[in-house]
Amino acid sequence: HFFNRETNKMHLTVDEKSIIWPGRQNVKPEGFMIPTHLKVLTIEEKPFVYVRKLVEPNEGCTVEEIPCPHFNTTGDLTDNLCCKGYCMDLLKELSRKINFTYSLALSPDGQFGNYVIRNHSGSIRKEWTGLIGELV
Repeated sequence: HFFNRETNKMHLTVDEKSIIWPGRQNVKPEGFMIPTHLKVLTIEEKPFVYVRKLVEPNEGCTVEEIPCPHFNTTGDLTDNLCCKGYCMDLLKELSRKINFTYSLALSPDGQFGNYVIRNHSGSIRKEWTGLIGELV
């Protein structure tokens, strides 16, 4: 990576020819084709992800922010939220470099998650909570 004085930002490049790939290969292995649109789930974790609630009816996210509503909510969580931070900058840059689009959402409980035992109608099940549970 190097500093670009014109944009006043760091620029990241990868030289694939200098990488030793798995199996000590010099050639990049054939990969999987990723979808062109990804659903991205996150939680607030400063300084990686900052969340800001929009208060004005016509207010929108700034250029450095990404809209991030709560994921999979059926209740009254209709707040308009914007996310920014290191991970959001990384997501935007990866999207531009790798050429994919995305929709961003926040995990409703704001937790990474735990593996818990729950009793559902007489049957005991192990399941994930939080961000991991939403991904599962």
